[in-house]
Amino acid sequence: MSKKKIVFVCFDEDYITALEYKMAEIVGHNAEIEFITDCKFYTQYMSVPKRIDILVVPENMGQMITNKSNIGKIYYLTEENVENNKESEDLVYKYGSVRYLVEKIDEKIFENTGKDGKKGTKVVSVFSVGGGCGKTTAALSVAHNLHKKGNRVLYVSTQPMQDYQFVIPNCEKLSSEFSYQCTINIKNALKLLLREIKTEGFDYIPAFNKIPSTYQVTFETYVDMIEFINQKNMYDYIIVELSNSISTKKNSFMHNCYRTLIVTTQEETAVKKLENFLESMAGFTDKVTILCNRVKTTRTNYLEVSPLVSTYEISEYVSEGETGISFQTIKDYQCFNRTTVCLE
Repeated sequence: MSKKKIVFVCFDEDYITALEYKMAEIVGHNAEIEFITDCKFYTQYMSVPKRIDILVVPENMGQMITNKSNIGKIYYLTEENVENNKESEDLVYKYGSVRYLVEKIDEKIFENTGKDGKKGTKVVSVFSVGGGCGKTTAALSVAHNLHKKGNRVLYVSTQPMQDYQFVIPNCEKLSSEFSYQCTINIKNALKLLLREIKTEGFDYIPAFNKIPSTYQVTFETYVDMIEFINQKNMYDYIIVELSNSISTKKNSFMHNCYRTLIVTTQEETAVKKLENFLESMAGFTDKVTILCNRVKTTRTNYLEVSPLVSTYEISEYVSEGETGISFQTIKDYQCFNRTTVCLE
């Protein structure tokens, strides 16, 4: 039996870049996928009759398809969330997960792929080599976006100064009992951990009342917490925000994560630090996604001319002012959608 022919049309090249590899990985050898990002090429492509089993086009292009005789099924890409709307059979939510996109256009493609996207917990680390890049906002946004897609998500901050509590409204603190147990016996603390978890749509481990080191809490303590929860298989994703410091334990943790999101800015010094860090992380390439945040269009973007562009996956370039530290802003404007797709 011949492979199904899928043509995916979208003129948002950043979106396609984030989508192309992961969709091909999920579909495997069960279908042939062609991505088209140029409008002129699309017009020429469609002017010659050819067999297309599935055509996916932007919602506003529906009237441009004049000859449908050789097209098996047409889906329309929309930016309105229709994932749970059964009446929208021909609409595909643009920012849904890659697995959702593939299942929507043809769930039979998954037959014999041997993949189970919901099996086990995926731990995603969020790191930066310098401060002031919006790492906390990015981590919280990814956690929120994954939750909105129907995933069970836990956010954990391992930073020595946990500033996320100023972003999440009415953010609760860890109990005195749990904090005390951390100072004397981590095994006893872990027995209390699950009842400490709070929710803001996604779940999160609250901050300590004082800085974690007051309770003799180190990065290794957080690793124990994450491993304890991971073994419970309670979550689809655990988003772990790391501090900027580098250690052998932290490097090992990132190597063992499902994916690592590294947040940077465009400045020359920030990009140079990032290059030096990644150069020292052998065997790390296939797990790293880079987000360039707080981009100022009036200044040189040194990441765009860095060798990193050809080596690592760049999820998106987010302009200064597009995102703020308000949690309501994160929920209202669906920040970092392309980055979320890259991390799935």
